[in-house]
Amino acid sequence: MTTATKKTKPLQRRKASIDPLRVKPQTAADRCDVAYEEITRVVAEDVFTVIAPHGRGPGKPYWLFLDEVDAWAVGGKEGVRELRYKKGRLKRGQ
Repeated sequence: MTTATKKTKPLQRRKASIDPLRVKPQTAADRCDVAYEEITRVVAEDVFTVIAPHGRGPGKPYWLFLDEVDAWAVGGKEGVRELRYKKGRLKRGQ
């Protein structure tokens, strides 16, 4: 006689919600509670690092780094520059 063993399913855990690394400009505007035009103005001043896989131009999609958006919401341009120094995206003196 063989004894039947009950197979149990492994515990299923919830996946941790992870903030995205990049966001669209409209999402950045909503997150910072400013107008969309304000974000596009700041992008035009090259404050943020822009991710544009299809090149830049009217009608082409682009994304912004979420950590830079949060740094701008708290510290303005200087907050973004300090974050870039810490992350190694920008060298001192640039």
